[in-house]
Amino acid sequence: QSFYAEYISDESPEEALAIRQRLLKIFPNVQNTLLLARMATKMARRETNSQKKEALFDIAGSAFEQAYAMEPENKTVLNSYAEYYRQIGQPEKAEQLFARIQNSQLLWVHYFQNGQFEQAKNVLGQLYQSHPNDPNVLRGFILVAEKTADRDAAKKYSQELLSLQDNIENNLLQIQTFLRLGLVKEADNKLQSFEDRYPNEPRSQQLEAWLAIKQGQLEKALQAINRSLERDQDSPVSWKLRGQVNLGLANYDQAIVDAKRSMLLADDPASRFVLAKAYLRTGRDDDAITELKVVIDHPQASASSRLLLERTYKRLGREEALMKFYDKMLEKFPDNVYWYNRAGSFAFNLEDFEKAEQLYGLACSKTTAQGLTATSWDARVAFDGYLGSILAAAGSPDGKRGPWKPRKIDRLFEEAQKYMDTAFGQIAFMKMAEAKLVVGDRTSAIKFCRNAIEKAGNNREIIERVSYQMYSMLGAEEVRKYCQEKLQADPQSLSANFIMYNISKVQAQYNNAIEYLDKCLLIIGPNSPHTLEYTLGKADLLEMAYNKTSDNSYRQKAIAVYESLLAKMPNNPSILNNLAYKLVEANEKLDEALEHAKHAHELMPDNAGIMDTYAYVLYKNEKLAQADETLQAAIQQYESQEQIPTPDVYEHLGMVKEGLGDRLQAIEAYNQALEIGGDGLSELVRQRLTAAIQRLQPAE
Repeated sequence: QSFYAEYISDESPEEALAIRQRLLKIFPNVQNTLLLARMATKMARRETNSQKKEALFDIAGSAFEQAYAMEPENKTVLNSYAEYYRQIGQPEKAEQLFARIQNSQLLWVHYFQNGQFEQAKNVLGQLYQSHPNDPNVLRGFILVAEKTADRDAAKKYSQELLSLQDNIENNLLQIQTFLRLGLVKEADNKLQSFEDRYPNEPRSQQLEAWLAIKQGQLEKALQAINRSLERDQDSPVSWKLRGQVNLGLANYDQAIVDAKRSMLLADDPASRFVLAKAYLRTGRDDDAITELKVVIDHPQASASSRLLLERTYKRLGREEALMKFYDKMLEKFPDNVYWYNRAGSFAFNLEDFEKAEQLYGLACSKTTAQGLTATSWDARVAFDGYLGSILAAAGSPDGKRGPWKPRKIDRLFEEAQKYMDTAFGQIAFMKMAEAKLVVGDRTSAIKFCRNAIEKAGNNREIIERVSYQMYSMLGAEEVRKYCQEKLQADPQSLSANFIMYNISKVQAQYNNAIEYLDKCLLIIGPNSPHTLEYTLGKADLLEMAYNKTSDNSYRQKAIAVYESLLAKMPNNPSILNNLAYKLVEANEKLDEALEHAKHAHELMPDNAGIMDTYAYVLYKNEKLAQADETLQAAIQQYESQEQIPTPDVYEHLGMVKEGLGDRLQAIEAYNQALEIGGDGLSELVRQRLTAAIQRLQPAE
């Protein structure tokens, strides 16, 4: 009867469930109780009728409660019961199960499965103190390191594990972890060593394919996967990898087939993510959204899947769906400042200032509770958004910004004044300045702007931001007036010279900006830790001047700046990378540029930005096949770090594909650059990408 119930569970689930219930009455043991509970849970997940879904979850809950009463310390019972609580959105009850028996081994697993990686790490840390040689603890650290993109931890604990148990499974775990984290060179070395030791291990071929994908060698990867599938047609991982490869090769219909085949064998969120991306590339937005919504419900869903769903909703202008999405993110990540800020920004853009104020206010309280300081980007965004929402809700006396609400202005000052003497002081002063400007009190606005600059001290980043805000509010003359007063009192004022540099740059007065930046360099001296930053800023200024005037002397001076820096720091990957890029943009010394880009890549082989530059230089040197591989590897590296590739990467890929004569893939890459860049692309870049797509379109 039990086997029969399992056999008909997909075709006749109600009959199968009834059989399970009868069996449990006849044989009331843990095994039958769990089988019933799991079947009811599975049916509930698939059920679309809310009443039936609730009834099925109730059946499952009663069965799990019965199993728990029978054997309260049974690991299988505890894990299954905890998973049930996660399914019904009550993870705190799952945590209570493990807390009752005080079993840390089970507790970290619960946290991990629930996506609470920091909590899992804390419990593992306690276990590590008392049991540093426990292989299960070390494996736990490796799993958490993978989910938190902690490369150093992955290296450390995988090596410790191998020193204890140098077997096939642990070697495979290390290689797979390295591949997922984008440690491609390390994975390559480990795989070669593994194959020397275990030449007949069948899983090596699958790892070879995975490594080839990470190296951007998609055709090679496809061949390896096909060989692997010839031996084992029921490998979900192989089908998922093949979907990834076909996605990279722009074979989107085949990628959809591969991802679906993988999901039939094992419903893995990574396969659904591949399927969703393939749907998006074929214009099947609704299908993609359906898959992404399932993916982000998984406790261990990648950050990339959430960002892609958010971006898709924005591109399609689906405001109601976005609202629900943010609500879900806040429910799922109640302590995550980033998502409170994103939701607050969305509400602000909809001009729902009351809700924006509430969300940003919660973000501020979270930053305080978590000890985040003004050096944290999320903390600054939260505080700026909070005060900005209060100010926006006040409207304006002339009614242009909505009905005038003086009490909101009073409240803004009450809130801002609490932070004037803190590290957030410059934000508080600038918001008060903006408020004074709204009510027509320019004199007080000037005073508060000056207070904000004084509060910034010599912090370059803050000074740059505050001075630009002052310029936007009050105009260049007011900023110059302040700086002239400061320079009269102290010609060596670093902040005043730096502000003048910034304002001159904003106004495209590049020669003046260079003069002020040179003064800054003299003030700080050659041995300052900030000398490199200022010098790189000068090279950027010279490039801006070239773009404005087309005067090649500016570009040559920019190149000279990098060459002088390289002479002092010959192994600095950033300098090597930037110099290579400047040279190819100038279309000169291409051989030399290739040497610099290659050297930078060797120094930082897993840096996606450096890989992009290296590929671009390869393209300029007409090494198109290698450029293609390097760009594909760069895209993989971005994904390993759960980041979205920059528009530049896809534009360069389009150029390479065009050079290789692959028109369709070139068009697709240029389209990707446009989509990712969105409103952030300059008009010049947008026109260039659009022109490239039109150029490649077939004639009617």
